[in-house]
Amino acid sequence: ASSGTQRAIEADLGIENTDKMGWDAPSDSADLLFSVFLDNDGSIPGGMTRYASGMITEDKEKKRMLLDTNSKAEEMTAKDYPKNVKYDVAILPKVNAATVLHPTTGGVWSALLQQYKIFPALKKYYEELGGSGSFVMISTCSEKQGMCMYYVPLSEKEAFYIGNELTEEYAVQYAGASFMEKFLGLDFNDSPLPSFGIGGTKLSNVFKGIKKLLGISSKTSGKEEL
Repeated sequence: ASSGTQRAIEADLGIENTDKMGWDAPSDSADLLFSVFLDNDGSIPGGMTRYASGMITEDKEKKRMLLDTNSKAEEMTAKDYPKNVKYDVAILPKVNAATVLHPTTGGVWSALLQQYKIFPALKKYYEELGGSGSFVMISTCSEKQGMCMYYVPLSEKEAFYIGNELTEEYAVQYAGASFMEKFLGLDFNDSPLPSFGIGGTKLSNVFKGIKKLLGISSKTSGKEEL
């Protein structure tokens, strides 16, 4: 979801990802566009976790370009997502951070690597340094270079929520969700997993295989706009 939002931001900035022949080309927005993921402790169901995407800049003209699109966003509906999301301005503090650089293809396996290897390693390091509760993670990626950089602020965590509820507060409404509800963002009271399969294979068995392959714990989260 955050990748689609960043592509929308690039379009609003007039950035064209095309090659010399006019064909679509990979984005190279590393160190220009960032996503801030707020809910990373597995307490929020898939599809309900929150993030903010944007540009870190002091360029007043670029700020104006983005803010000027808000009038168009007011005329849009949910089907226009993410173009219907308005821009805002926030100030983030300068802090020390834990960092990880890793390759990415932008596909599902990169997402699984991020969720079940990168996130847990950063969480462990964050806690070893005295951090507690959910941590905030910031990413910037380059499709062209096939690399992503992740940052976990080691202080002033609350400031990165940009006025929104902390994860611990936001999670209260999802306290009764099961592991698979958190994994998929589904209500299994209405759609029980055991009755659903693909080609005769139950999804529960598929997920067990993925968990075994990657050494997945019972904690996960998805990504959604603030």
